[in-house]
Amino acid sequence: MRTALLRMIATPMVDVTRVLGAVPPERLTVDGADLLDALKASAMFSDRVRLEVTRDSLTVSTYAPQGKGYAEADSEIPLPCEATADRTIVLALDKITPCLKVVDTGPVNLGYYSDHRQMVRITTENGGALSSLMAIDATRALAAAKGKAA
Repeated sequence: MRTALLRMIATPMVDVTRVLGAVPPERLTVDGADLLDALKASAMFSDRVRLEVTRDSLTVSTYAPQGKGYAEADSEIPLPCEATADRTIVLALDKITPCLKVVDTGPVNLGYYSDHRQMVRITTENGGALSSLMAIDATRALAAAKGKAA
């Protein structure tokens, strides 16, 4: 028992980047304060937000699966950005908003995958990692909402 405890203490802790995987290859750069304001506006209607990323713009809108929340109150807020690939990402507001409150002003990067993988990594422009979180699989969320409505 004592030997096992000493081995556990002597073993180096796993770095968070090893647990979460490599840095996502795609990147979106947007002003942190503008993004936070758009997220706060979306929070009035839903607890989830949809980020529609194109190469030169980001559209922040409310997201509610069919039959949940204020789906008809869909608000879209366009923001200028620079992105490396197109993607639609659905995030829980209670996960992303605290990450962005740390950044007062200046650009932030959202790292993401252009395929089906759901990991999103938020960093500051100078490369300091703020947070990594999992996006909501929009297809599965819609299927679950339809199942509950039936």
